[in-house]
Amino acid sequence: MSETVIILSLIGVVIITAGISFLFRSKIEKIKNFINTFTSSIVASLIFIHILPESYSDGGFNIGIFVLLGLMSQLTLERMTGGIEHGHIHSERNSKSKRTVILGLMLGLCMHSFLEGVPLLGSANTSKIHSEHVHEHAGHTHLTISNYNEHTNSFFIAIVNHKVPVTIVLSLFLISLGIANLSFVLLMGTFAISTPLGAYFGKWIGQNEGFEHILPYVVAFSTGMLLHIVTAILFEHSHSKKSAVIHISLIASGLLIGILLF
Repeated sequence: MSETVIILSLIGVVIITAGISFLFRSKIEKIKNFINTFTSSIVASLIFIHILPESYSDGGFNIGIFVLLGLMSQLTLERMTGGIEHGHIHSERNSKSKRTVILGLMLGLCMHSFLEGVPLLGSANTSKIHSEHVHEHAGHTHLTISNYNEHTNSFFIAIVNHKVPVTIVLSLFLISLGIANLSFVLLMGTFAISTPLGAYFGKWIGQNEGFEHILPYVVAFSTGMLLHIVTAILFEHSHSKKSAVIHISLIASGLLIGILLF
């Protein structure tokens, strides 16, 4: 997948979703939880079927440590974002000023988006370093970056799926605060470019030849962040009996689609 397609997709999914959320906010508000559940189940299947197995294959035992570090970092970031990544704005935010809420929210979300973007373009640069598919090192076979593009493409798909519900919730929350239209556009634009900025940062790091050994751990760290968000959504229990049936059906459908796709 080309660099241009990745960057335009990352920006475009936020802009398009934010625009739709703005235009049809009353209707989308009613179904946002179902959208969260469905997209998150697809991301979950991608994480467990494709991303994690390949990460362990490329990085070995220590990959699990970085997944856990990513999970813990997301828990820390949620002190600023209020859990908006998995469809919630916690009630204690209502007592804070609008400016404080927006500042903390945007800072946390943009940090999260920046970090998850770091692995996306790293392979594009480092693939020039190694043209072979595998090489032998200390008696073990390792994947090189040229063979790692498929892995980062899968991670890209997970990120794009994840952007949809996050953008919906962020858009609806900003609208609920009654901010001006120009402020809404500027804030959503800032959020839209945060992941591409992280991707270019990863590409810059990728100019160092040693980056191919770091990339699996960066992906694992970002996957840990995604894993926390996905499980928080999928194991949410605040559903009525009727919506719980829909919730389980959407999870099953999303997982099945993910299995078939990935």
